[in-house]
Amino acid sequence: MIKRMVPVVFYHFYRDMDRKVSHALSLVGRSEWISVNIFTHHLANPFILKSIKKLGEIANSHEKIVLEWVERRGGDMENAIRTLLTIRDQYGFRIAIDDMGEGEDGMGRIAHVRPDFIKLSGKLIHQSRLDRKVLTTLNAISSMSDSLESEIIAEWVENEIDLQIARDVGAKYWQGWLDRTLDGNDH
Repeated sequence: MIKRMVPVVFYHFYRDMDRKVSHALSLVGRSEWISVNIFTHHLANPFILKSIKKLGEIANSHEKIVLEWVERRGGDMENAIRTLLTIRDQYGFRIAIDDMGEGEDGMGRIAHVRPDFIKLSGKLIHQSRLDRKVLTTLNAISSMSDSLESEIIAEWVENEIDLQIARDVGAKYWQGWLDRTLDGNDH
């Protein structure tokens, strides 16, 4: 069975931080996931780090909080890795690597962080509908995630074909527009 992942995602977490930290904490008991998108350069920003630490100090269900490391050029990668690992060790937050299979630094981030979740690029999910080579690549990423004991999340699941692709590549969770058309059950 593959589970629908319906996270509460905080984009631009650093904007209006106190209100967002309070809102995130109010959802911890009601949502399976609280996902905070983090860019490499955020992990060097004292204001953002202070807010993440505040979330860690107040939250009582740290395993529900996922720091979703989004690929973006810029920032000191080595410092970001050290900072993220320190935050995980100190607060018990989980880590997801976003958009794996797309872009340029996913493998490096995975090698150093050993994430709890690897999010397959939605673009690749869609391309695999028509191109078996792309599906082979998704299967290779899934195999790697098994070796690392990371769980796969398939993004951009918009129809039953995408959901089947997610199942076929071993995704444990999925996200996407299909969510709006289903009955609320896992599939």
